Amino acid sequence: MIGFNPMQTAFMALYFAVILAILVLVVWALILSIKALRKYLRAPDAPQQPHLDPPRTHEID
Repeated sequence: MIGFNPMQTAFMALYFAVILAILVLVVWALILSIKALRKYLRAPDAPQQPHLDPPRTHEID
């Protein structure tokens, strides 16, 4: 029977927790950077600001 080593089990659990935390932070950073790029590039799915009407020429009757 394989012996149970609590130190090795704790180390592996800590290792996987650190890897999971790093992956979550990477995904969060990617989401924030995509949002920032959409805002910067004004992608079509981003909310648009209303456009001003162009100046109109006055016609003389």
